[in-house]
Amino acid sequence: FACLALIHDAEAAKSGAKRKGNGKSKGKGKGKGARHRRDMKHSTMPGSVFPAGCGECNEPNFCYTQGLTKGRSGQMEEAIICLQRSAAMDPTQPKVWSIMAEASLYMGKKNDALQYGTMMTRVSPEDPEGFFMMGNAYMGMDKVTDALNAFKAALRADPDHVLTHVNLGALLGNINDLQGSMHHYERAVQLDPTLVAAKHNYASALHSLKQHDKAEEMFKEIVRDNPEHFEAVLSLGHVQREIRKLEAAKQSYARALELRPDGPDALL
Repeated sequence: FACLALIHDAEAAKSGAKRKGNGKSKGKGKGKGARHRRDMKHSTMPGSVFPAGCGECNEPNFCYTQGLTKGRSGQMEEAIICLQRSAAMDPTQPKVWSIMAEASLYMGKKNDALQYGTMMTRVSPEDPEGFFMMGNAYMGMDKVTDALNAFKAALRADPDHVLTHVNLGALLGNINDLQGSMHHYERAVQLDPTLVAAKHNYASALHSLKQHDKAEEMFKEIVRDNPEHFEAVLSLGHVQREIRKLEAAKQSYARALELRPDGPDALL
């Protein structure tokens, strides 16, 4: 499951974009809007109170910058306060709604994320990120049909929105549509060959389809470029064990235990 990493880029740098695996491998596998201004001014934002914590910002762009800074330092609640202030002064900024949705997802507040994502689609319906955030929220709520519709709307807005391809692939994998899942992972890898979430989930789907040689090569590539990536190392061991490359599998499992000595998955 992948997110935009505008807020939690430090975490993404450590472990790759968030994702849900969909196969045997143990993967953890972006306005117009002025015409909407009146409606948005009368809408209710989740938790829309502005206590101290955002400083004395009284200009939308300054509040936005403050919110982004706080989010990147892990102060999610304070970030949302600043961004809410920015949105209250100028609700036509798509980036503000997008980052509030992402921060809410990061904190597990799926209903808030859904509301912020919906507001972004009203501000900027031609932008895929609002639909993408709605899809993520619905996915977290296990509302599969709503998530599918949101992700498809994101791809109608931008057929090359790489993270939508990743998360739609994960969603389809979760409902056992592996061929559909593979299509979106393959497209994501084509669009951004450096995106670990896409490559890991693609390799996991290959594993599920018993395309072991291709899966092994892709996991090896991920591990070569990201030697600290525990899930990829572990998944590589699983594939190698299945194709009876037992010495190689032992080395992969030993490396997984080095990376995460207390991780129960590495002891399976």
